Amino acid sequence: MKRGEKKDQVLAYLRRGIRSGWWQHGAMPKEIDLAAKFGFSRETVRSAYASLAADGLVERRKRRGTVLCQPQGKNPVIAAVMRGHGDFYEDIFLSMKTAADRVNCRLEFVDTSGFVDLKPRRNIRRSLSGLANSVLSSRLIVEGYVFQKYPYISRLLRKKPVFFNFFDGGRPEGVTGVLIDYYAIGKLAAEYLLKNGCRRPLLIGEQLRFRLLFSPERFCGHKDKLLADGFSDALRKAGLDPFYHVFIPHWSEQETGSLLYQIFSGPDSRPDGLAAASDYQLVKALKIAAECGFFPKYRIGVFNTPWCRGEGGFSFPSITVPPAACAEALIRQVLEKPELRKDIYIKPYLEEKP
Repeated sequence: MKRGEKKDQVLAYLRRGIRSGWWQHGAMPKEIDLAAKFGFSRETVRSAYASLAADGLVERRKRRGTVLCQPQGKNPVIAAVMRGHGDFYEDIFLSMKTAADRVNCRLEFVDTSGFVDLKPRRNIRRSLSGLANSVLSSRLIVEGYVFQKYPYISRLLRKKPVFFNFFDGGRPEGVTGVLIDYYAIGKLAAEYLLKNGCRRPLLIGEQLRFRLLFSPERFCGHKDKLLADGFSDALRKAGLDPFYHVFIPHWSEQETGSLLYQIFSGPDSRPDGLAAASDYQLVKALKIAAECGFFPKYRIGVFNTPWCRGEGGFSFPSITVPPAACAEALIRQVLEKPELRKDIYIKPYLEEKP
């Protein structure tokens, strides 16, 4: 492993456990137990715990060992049901915790990442079942992506939650949320490529389920539809037909790779600029392009994660969606009376290096 990867592996495990409530009694695993579990040195585990302590998530005590930080007093509870895995969502979690502490509230976070795996699924079910009694009505945040994706979550609608991100499969009636402006992201991506002289830019979306892709009612609010709309409108303004410049991947990853290989292999079909729905998606596409001997000069990702800074072997500019702005808006709106809430759109921006 490269330097720092062992620590990151332990840190990811600990963060996920904290978000998912694996150690609600407060005591964290002992250093020696974690070292044995991963086969790493105690120094590696100690370094991971030091990072958590610096973020204010745990306290290091001589006699009690490492324990979760507990808020003082009986502060109001704000619950969040959303993904917590990945660079962008981990930043959202930390920013939400900071924003909640600032208004003297306690954040209960149910991480829905990994529901397909048996152990995380049990923890998620247990955590969701406890929300009905621990959270006051209207003090609940639910990510739109996971609302209809996982069981039990739809039962929380009676609590009048605030939704985050986008709605995967239709928006419930009468709800509001803090939504990322994916239309603006698509427009920014197209404008960047056009400004650099691209006349055959290509937007690559993310893989979608069959029933979603061919259901206009469910697809209309999906982030990939909004991205494509923004990208297409910018191309039309430049006199290009967007029909040839938007690629919605096949629901089979293998088939998607095969289709992209065909596009990147032919000199006449190769785009002169690439945009993707996320940094990670762009890295996957660039790896396929490299296999074809194709290295597009202009490319742009989304979310400004380590993937755009060389983690996958490629560097490229990336459109930023500020996690702190998302978190502040979520906490502010969830504390508002439901009848006074209005949708808040988080505006993206692109910082180009000189």
